[in-house]
Amino acid sequence: MPLALLGAAGAMAARRMRRIRREAEARAAALRRRDRILEAVGTGAERLLRHPDGHRLNDFLALVGEAADVCRVYIFENHWIRPGELAATQRYEWAAPGIPPQIQHPQLRGASYTALGMARWKSVLSAGGAILGNVDTFPESEQPLLESQGIRSLVVLPIFLGKEWWGFIGFDETRYEREWSKAEIDALKISAGLVAAVIARSRADERIRELDRERAERQAARAEERRSRFLAEASRIFAATLEPGEILERLARLVVPELADWSIVDVVEDGSLRRAAVAHADPAAAPLAAALHRSAPPRDKANPIARTAEEGSGQILQRVTVDVLVDTANAATGDRGGTADAAGHSVDAAPVEPRAAMMVPLRVRGAVAGVLTLLAKPSRLYERGDLALAEELAERASLALENAGLYAEARRATRVRDEMLAIVSH
Repeated sequence: MPLALLGAAGAMAARRMRRIRREAEARAAALRRRDRILEAVGTGAERLLRHPDGHRLNDFLALVGEAADVCRVYIFENHWIRPGELAATQRYEWAAPGIPPQIQHPQLRGASYTALGMARWKSVLSAGGAILGNVDTFPESEQPLLESQGIRSLVVLPIFLGKEWWGFIGFDETRYEREWSKAEIDALKISAGLVAAVIARSRADERIRELDRERAERQAARAEERRSRFLAEASRIFAATLEPGEILERLARLVVPELADWSIVDVVEDGSLRRAAVAHADPAAAPLAAALHRSAPPRDKANPIARTAEEGSGQILQRVTVDVLVDTANAATGDRGGTADAAGHSVDAAPVEPRAAMMVPLRVRGAVAGVLTLLAKPSRLYERGDLALAEELAERASLALENAGLYAEARRATRVRDEMLAIVSH
């Protein structure tokens, strides 16, 4: 064989070996990128599924983008801008250092696929296919938008929520043209599936929050309706009498059991408190209720009832023990768990378990005229809304007391007038 032929054959063999080596290196590099992408997807999955919120999607895009060695990664969401006209808006983006972000690009925010010349994308992606390759091989209608972002090669994969085509995730290469291996594409498809799972869970969580808000609104509306009915009924009950003592008795009974398990009303007379009414929900506690009614209210300013009368502001105590209740009632204390009234009669205090309490002032003509004390059921904790309702009820009772006082003054004035007229007539 001539030496020239041998040399040509050797050169061809060398070129073939170099090509085989380059292809092997490219496959190995693609497999390494695939492994890095899968590792990034695994790390991102752990983070996203633990905290599935949209803000963390950008962190996930960074993980996958760095692993895939691309310049940009982004997520677009589909939406209808008019019947039959589907558009997409970029929601998330990661850009490598030195690569300009495109999320503020005006044509990437709500423009229709058709208007952008991307009708092929809509057709392919909605059918579950992928858009991939070098931009200079794409249809001419697609190239201007992609070239304006500096994209030379890309992979775009659809995101499906069930059977709904929600949008797509894209991977841009702006440095050079690039061949995308099947191994890389398969790994990137897994990332698209994870994004779909996170978006589906976020949507489900938002639906749950929406249902919770609706339920809370309904509960609030029902509570407001009950509150309004309760206050309207209170006004009617208070208006049915002009006797101050009867108003206070009605106030004590009215709050049981709607607001309280026990209620105590003390009034201010000559600078001191006097026990005016006690009501309770448990018939077995009648002896204790009678003892509390006969007992003298507290004088110690540290006592919550006395402090409310002194400061004129309502308060909530989330745990009132039996001992505190005895002090609150200012009854004489015997053995632990028992109390005695002002006459020294022993009464079992065990029916009053530790519980939450509220104290609100009664005001007549701007001055504190008394204190309404409410003791909740043992399982209930009072909230600010409960205090607001108790304060509004106290205002209505206070108005009734003020009206009763005006009525009493009018009667006294009439009596004085009649007595004077009687004296003059004689």
